[in-house]
Amino acid sequence: MSSLEVLKEPPFQVKEPQDNSRKTVAVIQEMPSRKPVGLLDARVCQLKAGTQVVQVQGDKVEVQTCHVEDGTGRIKLQLWGDQIGTVANGSSYTFTNLSTRKFAGKLFLTATRKSTILQMPDMQGIPVSETASDDEADISMVTGHINAADIVILYSCPLCHTRQPTFDIHARFHKCQWCKMNQKAATYTAMGNGTLVIMTADSKRTLTISNSVLQRYLDHEGFLQLMADHEDVEEHFLDAGQFQFKLHNETVISLTKCPCERAELNSIDGNVDLIDLGESSENPNC
Repeated sequence: MSSLEVLKEPPFQVKEPQDNSRKTVAVIQEMPSRKPVGLLDARVCQLKAGTQVVQVQGDKVEVQTCHVEDGTGRIKLQLWGDQIGTVANGSSYTFTNLSTRKFAGKLFLTATRKSTILQMPDMQGIPVSETASDDEADISMVTGHINAADIVILYSCPLCHTRQPTFDIHARFHKCQWCKMNQKAATYTAMGNGTLVIMTADSKRTLTISNSVLQRYLDHEGFLQLMADHEDVEEHFLDAGQFQFKLHNETVISLTKCPCERAELNSIDGNVDLIDLGESSENPNC
């Protein structure tokens, strides 16, 4: 004879189904910490120009902070890794796969590895608030040559996302020193940061450059492949000529080649046609 036993509690942890519903800031602010937020439509109303490097589970990670609003409220949002630099003040976005966190009694949102950020039309019916960086007073623009560079490039595992203490860029395969999985070396993610010594018209300055700024610059210039070797990046900076730097204190927020330098690099034989340069040919800093 068979019997049926009824259990009041299952012998395993019950996992809540993923919530992909669209939420408002007001609803999110009533949620507990570490709860998923499937969808949020919001406008960026305050954006921190610079980034911070924080310790997460013993690893140094770059983070950027902004505040978003949707007419029902305003909340802080943290962006990580490739998400940094993808939003702009005053623009509206659909954010997916966020998560709530709480620190010092205040709830905020954080992006996750599964998060996506998609720009959307300006949100209607929301009062226009003054959008600004909370550190605009510390932002400056300078022009100068890079006289010295020290770039550090580390690689992270595509499975466990842990940075590798050692990595042979010439090897075909690499075994992660954390999860012990052997994988193709080309699948590891390169992340770089470093120090630049620049010479302006009146002074020498030592600047720091983060991974997000470094990768955006190289990608824009078509040199992202240089991230494979720190010396290639350093030599590129030393040979590239004059740059325009946007700084937050002594940290690089963005950098671009001066128009005259770009024209010289793009010319076939080094002879620049000033007609193609337009007003940039009169740049007194070049």
